[in-house]
Amino acid sequence: AGTNLEIGIGYTFASHGAEFITCVPARTFTDLIDSLSVEEIDLELDPDNQSLTVMTESSTSNIRCAPADEFPDIPEVEEPSFTVPVVQFKEMVQRVAFASSAVSESNLAAVQISVEDGKLIMFAVDGFHFSFEEFELEGIEQLAPFLVKGTTLETISKILPDEGELEVEVQEKKAMFHCRDVDVVSQLMSGNFPDYKKLRDSLSPAKTTLTVGTLELLRSARQVKVFASKTGACQLEVKGMLVRLTVIALEKGDSDVTFTA
Repeated sequence: AGTNLEIGIGYTFASHGAEFITCVPARTFTDLIDSLSVEEIDLELDPDNQSLTVMTESSTSNIRCAPADEFPDIPEVEEPSFTVPVVQFKEMVQRVAFASSAVSESNLAAVQISVEDGKLIMFAVDGFHFSFEEFELEGIEQLAPFLVKGTTLETISKILPDEGELEVEVQEKKAMFHCRDVDVVSQLMSGNFPDYKKLRDSLSPAKTTLTVGTLELLRSARQVKVFASKTGACQLEVKGMLVRLTVIALEKGDSDVTFTA
């Protein structure tokens, strides 16, 4: 388990041998394990000196540790507020979290999650983006909105397995996520958040609709993004069935991509 006090992660896997608990420096431990080329390692704790020995057939390393009682608990889901297929949850995060603000101190840095009329709803907005997704759930009709920082939600999505059912428990100041062998807890953000219904209804109806190939658009956007500034802005121009993406950056150069809709 590990935590930075904003997000905590616990992972359970099989092992054999004696039981022990300690608090090991994360960077030292992960860097050491990454450097080993063997499939199995032996771990042995000297509780008197709080020293963790990491052994392989050809190497021995000792890591200075700290007593485990100095480490905060990673709570686990006990009474899920709702359950959703993890693949659907990850897809929703991917489509919504990008629209949260990059200013971490702002409430708009969050993604609002709620359940309304049996539908899981994710919503994010900043000065440039608006994104809204919903998914039909079973066994729950309503859950009051709560706010999770967009970057935290993206991290949680990367950590979770790709298959299985995700259980989510929401408390006053934190949300807990459990899927298979992974447990994650996140602090919730507080404060006012825009009403997605009003924002969605205020959007002007599209005067022009153009259907383009997803892969072609994605490839073109990635190409011009290489030259985009920190805002990531580019010019989009449509003439007939031709779509043109243009970026001019004084410090990098320029890129001009045209494709057919």
